[in-house]
Parts: sequence; structure tokens; C-alpha cells
Amino acid sequence: AGVVLKEERGEVVLPGRGSRKQTVLHVAEKPSIASSIAKALRRGEGEKGGGGGLPVYEFGGRLGEAEAWHRVTSVAGHVFATEFPSKYNNWESTDPGELFEAPVVKKAVKESTVRHVERCAAGCDCLVLWLDCDREGENIAYEVLEVARRKASLPDERVYRAKFSALAEKDIV
Repeated sequence: AGVVLKEERGEVVLPGRGSRKQTVLHVAEKPSIASSIAKALRRGEGEKGGGGGLPVYEFGGRLGEAEAWHRVTSVAGHVFATEFPSKYNNWESTDPGELFEAPVVKKAVKESTVRHVERCAAGCDCLVLWLDCDREGENIAYEVLEVARRKASLPDERVYRAKFSALAEKDIV
């Protein structure tokens, strides 16, 4: 089925920013998917970096009609988890009915993942989210977007949701 980034006459349209190449951050749900995406997009060129944590692949290329600098990386599942405040942690003394009105606290699953996405997003012009096309993948996509927007100006028209069913090069490019 291939990848659909934005349907506008079947191509990705990036507003120009002068003669400077667009920096495109691609974020996958797990490292193995990031590797497959990078391999397909870079066609054998580019370097893997990241220094022991989540991999980052960087290389030049195109996105639609625009020249681009690609940065491909991943998270490892959810970026955030939600839980109840500590006063609700004792299930024997908590009335289950109270939980319907109780606040929830959002916490990073791993602070290192949050810092990783922030570092990768710094200076990027657009974001392509390569997460599973299910409710969980959609949730993770919004988590990644929230973190990326801390370090990059990413209006909605510069955020793309890749919809894919295969990771072969012919299906990605």
C-alpha cells in the first residue's frame, strides 16, 4: 500500500524556506522500524549515530520535490505513562468510584527518551511520524509530537503521519 504523507495531488508539499534544505525528523515506534526506514530512504548513504541509546540515521535526500536533510530515529514504545497520584495507590483504602473523578499524572516512561526526541527535534522543519496505524500508535504519535514541539516550531501543516503496511524500500520511497 505504500506511504501516504499528505494527499495533495499525490505528493508531499513542503513550503520553502529559502535555499536552505529542509530538516526532516522521522520518528518510528521502535529501532528496527527506524533502521528499515533509513535504509530505504538513504539508499546506502548516510551515517548511523546516537551513541549507544536509540539510533539516529542522518543523510541528505529529497522529500517530495524539496531537497531535505533526513534524521531518522525512534522511541521504544510509549514516551509517557499516566497514573493516579500517590494518595490513590492503596487499593484497599481507595473507593473505586473515586477514581472516575481522580486526576491523573503524566510521567515520562524514560527521561532519556524524552531528551533523545528533544535533541533530534532541535532545528527540524517538519516531522514524519512512523507509528503503527492503531490506537496505541496514534497515542504514541501525539506523545512524540508533544515532545518534539518543545524544541522545534512544528505547525500542523509540517507534521505528517506515515501510513504504511510494509517496510520494503519500494513501499516506502
